[in-house]
Order: sequence, then C-alpha cells, then structure tokens
Amino acid sequence: MATALISGSCTTVDPGPNFQLPTIQFNANYFFCVVEPQIIMGGLTKTPCGDNGSHGCHYSDKVPEMALEQLAQPVECAGGVPVGQGVSDTASGTPAANNYASVSDQMNAIYTTAPIYLWPSQTISDHPVMVFSTSDTAVVDIIKTWASL
Repeated sequence: MATALISGSCTTVDPGPNFQLPTIQFNANYFFCVVEPQIIMGGLTKTPCGDNGSHGCHYSDKVPEMALEQLAQPVECAGGVPVGQGVSDTASGTPAANNYASVSDQMNAIYTTAPIYLWPSQTISDHPVMVFSTSDTAVVDIIKTWASL
C-alpha cells in the first residue's frame, strides 16, 4: 500500500478570476404556502411584515433590502404547493414572486445568522418592532425548516 506524503502547508487558495459563491435556492413552495402567510403576512405573529401599521417600512422604499409588495390574500395552496389561482399568483414578476426573491435574499442556510431571523427578533437591536421572540418556537421552526429544505 502506497502512502502519499504531503510536504508543506497550504495557507491560501487562489479561486481564479471567475470565482462566484453559489446562490442558495430556498424552497419557493414552502415560502408561498408557509413563510409568507404565517410570518410575512402575520398569520402567527399578528404583525404583518413586522409592521404594526405605524411604519410602512417593508411596503415602501424605507427598507430596500427587503422591499415587499402587499398581497390581497395568501397564495392558494394545498398539500404544501400552490394550486388554482395560486399557481398564476407565483409567476415571475408577480407580487408573491417578488416577495419570495426579496425575502430569500434575507435568508441563510444557517438560519440563526439570517437577517430574517436576526432583525425581527431584535437580536440586532435596530429593528423598530419585535415581531417574534427567539423563544417563539412556532415562528422559529418555520424559519429553521425553510433553511433546511
């Protein structure tokens, strides 16, 4: 049996001129059927998009990092997937699809480092409204599940 010896140690790796981090795609169906109605639209938190009505932040240009478009109603889902009108509601360029893109940008595979977890739980204190507590298992489990799908 041959044994390879590696001499020296590598301290840096040149990623090359076209280095790109892969984009993580978070499950769109879970967003439309669970995250958006339960967290963004306030189903569990009772605070739609973290706004008690006095700020208008995410539905305006005040928070460009997570600008949202209001939906008249949640996307119609059955069995965890959009159905009926919900299918066309999630097409590219629709408010629901734009919200998915905007919120996905604030998500991370390590959910406890994701802005969607940190800001509304006031783990980062500059968010004007506490939307949920980190001990709110119903909300945290939704974010945690979305991170793992």
